[in-house]
Amino acid sequence: MRAGLAPKRPGDRDFEAPFSYAYHFDAPKLAGFLRDVAVANGVERIVATVGVVCRGEDGHITSIAPTGGGDAIAGDLFVDCTGFSGRLIGETLGSRFTPVDDILFNDRALALQLPYDRPDAPIASYTHATAHGGGWIWDIGLSERRGTGCVYSSRHMSEDEAERVLRSYTGVDGKGTLRLLKFQTGYRETQWIGNCVAVGLSAGFFEPLESTGIMLIEVAARMIAEFAVNTDKASLAAAARSYNRLMPARFAAIVEFLKLHYAISHRRDTAYWRDNTDPASWPDGLADKLAQWRRRLPSRFDFVVDHESFLPPNWQYILYGHGFDTPAPAIGAQSLDAAYAAFGKVRQAQGQAVKALPDHRTLVRHLHQT
Repeated sequence: MRAGLAPKRPGDRDFEAPFSYAYHFDAPKLAGFLRDVAVANGVERIVATVGVVCRGEDGHITSIAPTGGGDAIAGDLFVDCTGFSGRLIGETLGSRFTPVDDILFNDRALALQLPYDRPDAPIASYTHATAHGGGWIWDIGLSERRGTGCVYSSRHMSEDEAERVLRSYTGVDGKGTLRLLKFQTGYRETQWIGNCVAVGLSAGFFEPLESTGIMLIEVAARMIAEFAVNTDKASLAAAARSYNRLMPARFAAIVEFLKLHYAISHRRDTAYWRDNTDPASWPDGLADKLAQWRRRLPSRFDFVVDHESFLPPNWQYILYGHGFDTPAPAIGAQSLDAAYAAFGKVRQAQGQAVKALPDHRTLVRHLHQT
């Protein structure tokens, strides 16, 4: 990363590399690709806007009538992907949205796309997240441009202030079109009701600090595929109970993990950071964890694995990166020798990688060509 190199070589197999890596993708293009794959596998695609949602006597959704006329769309199971509005799960079935803006303050983002100054400009091989007085800035190197944005709390910073912060960071004054994104942070307490299950923004949303949106969609899709094998009412009711135990708990665990990034900061220079580091804004579960971790190391018993998107090492990266005051592990000379040997192998692998890996743009260009 420091050398600006790619995580793999052009000749390496697809989706395989000596180092773990991930890439940002063009969301509209991916959606189009998935659409084509689905249609090729027999899915019927109907382009329409949700109009009237029809329900039976048992409360289940029976069909959706599109706006502007057309045949109603009937079904056994409905997946609500209607975004923040939650047309099915919220407006129709009454699932309550639980805001967590008293914990996670950020509710706005200003996005700015910046073209490279030359076609062969280096592409950073990592996403850069930089804190500022009222939130943080993302900086993502893409093939043809940089994607930047200022995430902030509207209670602590105005839109004009956020623009000044972003333009100061990018060094681009008055150029590029800014796009303002407003969002409410939180999730549905009940995400599966009857024969309807919410996925994506209709289920909940968190700021894009750890790419939780894509992760939650993938988990939801996998669970629905396994839980909804049978669509009779008894099976759906049992599946809903299981799903509603697991998914809201996963959302709640993510709230704690995201808050960790702010809660243990050493910054006190603005009201935003003073409010974030005030234990009064911490979830009870996070407060309990931090109180114990000042006396002992994190343990796997601190986490319910079925509810977790982030495992103990993810938490430890944030703790140690912030210099959180955890006790050093008690290890003997033999373990210490093994640790030194392990770090030696890491340094050796780093040296070999720097010699073997191409610069990042070379790999990205290769992937685009193939």
